[in-house]
Amino acid sequence: MVAELDYSNTFVAFNRLYNLLNANGKRKHTASKKYPEINKLTSTAFHQLSFASNLQPITSTCSCTEMQLRYQARLALISLLLDYTVVDEELETGKKAEFGREDWQIMECRRVMLDENKDLDGTCVCGSKTQRSSIWWWNSARVVRGSWCANDADFKLYESYLIKAINGETSNNPDKSSTQAPFVLESDENQETAICHATTALSLFLCQQMRNDEASDILVKSGFEYRVSPNVLRYPTKVEPGPWRNDIPFVSAVDNALPDELFNHMISNFNDKSLFWTQHNYSQSTPYFSYVHSLNTNLTVNKPESALDRIIAYLHSIAVKLFPQAADAKYAEWWAHNRPHHHGHQLHFDSDNEGKTRQGGKPRHPIVSSVLYLEDGFDVGSGTSVGGPTLVTNQRLGDPLADRGWLVYPKKNRYAVFDGSVLHGVIPGWGAPSHFSKRRITFMVAFWKEVSLRPSIDETPGSCRPFPSFTKTSYTWHLPHNQSLKPPPESESNKTSLNYIKPFPLENVWTSVKQKESTMEIFEDDLIDDYCEFPYSDESRKRYGLDIDIPPYESCFQGF
Repeated sequence: MVAELDYSNTFVAFNRLYNLLNANGKRKHTASKKYPEINKLTSTAFHQLSFASNLQPITSTCSCTEMQLRYQARLALISLLLDYTVVDEELETGKKAEFGREDWQIMECRRVMLDENKDLDGTCVCGSKTQRSSIWWWNSARVVRGSWCANDADFKLYESYLIKAINGETSNNPDKSSTQAPFVLESDENQETAICHATTALSLFLCQQMRNDEASDILVKSGFEYRVSPNVLRYPTKVEPGPWRNDIPFVSAVDNALPDELFNHMISNFNDKSLFWTQHNYSQSTPYFSYVHSLNTNLTVNKPESALDRIIAYLHSIAVKLFPQAADAKYAEWWAHNRPHHHGHQLHFDSDNEGKTRQGGKPRHPIVSSVLYLEDGFDVGSGTSVGGPTLVTNQRLGDPLADRGWLVYPKKNRYAVFDGSVLHGVIPGWGAPSHFSKRRITFMVAFWKEVSLRPSIDETPGSCRPFPSFTKTSYTWHLPHNQSLKPPPESESNKTSLNYIKPFPLENVWTSVKQKESTMEIFEDDLIDDYCEFPYSDESRKRYGLDIDIPPYESCFQGF
């Protein structure tokens, strides 16, 4: 039973990793003093799972147990590559270095998935077949969506995997006597979670395919009453170009925002291969983290002035021209995202410490928030895209659901500034991307009158961290910012005319799943990420004096 022993050791390594990263039900941020241990576990699990996933059954009489174990090794390998960052020195100079970490990991997922699906109809000599679980089909759908989807056949395959996940098997553990450790992935709880994720993904897919009747059937069965409207999820691809008069009170945007030297510096240090992402172990499931800079040279948040200070100051000068109230800002909080085409960001309010810091019992918002786009998004000429537009609404605290919204499409060196108190998010890209490896890269800055720094002793990333020291830190991603870029020409820095572009207006943002206008009210607590675990509980309804018949936030479908 040599092969079986190898599988058992493999599952021990993977289970240790899974339990470490999911302690107390929440995945820990991997970019901390603990990450050497995590990196070692991911590397060990990767190599053992890769070996186990390629083992052939060695028993001549009955190999169904070994086939099942090989399937589980492949499932674990795909889960590892989809959800965690594999850090391994042997791989850094090979294919991984050639394609980039995320692209290499999704390509490995695709290879393993195809190997297993080739064996899908394989039958043991005893007549039994390996059963694939909902988790397998959900992960297969994620691989298809993440690695390709270039034509109708690809999208049909993606849809078929989602349907199989929804209709999949329940608990699928092998005979526990054949392994030393139960396999953590295929618990009933995880199966139910996979079915839930697949149902949400299928609903979004149908909405973006404009198959609204089919989507409505699923949404009604899932308990949803309202959804983001079709003209948002299936955002238009033909938009009117600028210039345009700046008269929207909620959002403004300009093109060619930064001078070439400043923008090129941003591209050099936040492109998809930069150390910023790898040293933060950035992935789509990485917890939120940000850094704070002072806009006042008399304050001591970060000295001496860095290249990033100069760039943020320049962006602030534009923000003040678009929103004069931004002149009151003393601090800038920034963060960045690097997302594939089909990833969105759920509708939310920007708030201090993700809504946990309060003033008068309510979350505090920045004066304005802003987005600098570092990559082109939608190419009207070629009809290809990378990522969806930013959605900004007119919804503030205590307002009814937004009845107006505006879309700002990604474009290199485009800069969007919006009221810091309004609901906003990123719409997932629909259709096929120009290439699966392309990323929607953005640099966000929120301008605050007051915000609290939250240092970390072990340099674990988190909300409102001070910018790392250039001398006393284990990081190196920030060292290229240790320079003072020369000021732009006087004519550039003091120019009064901006190249305005027109945010695309939307007449409605929400609608009922039965295509009726929504008149429900919704409060801000229910839209702040990770703040309210059970929005609109009876207690919160009483606190805000809400009508008990108002639908809860969970009945509003976003799909992202």
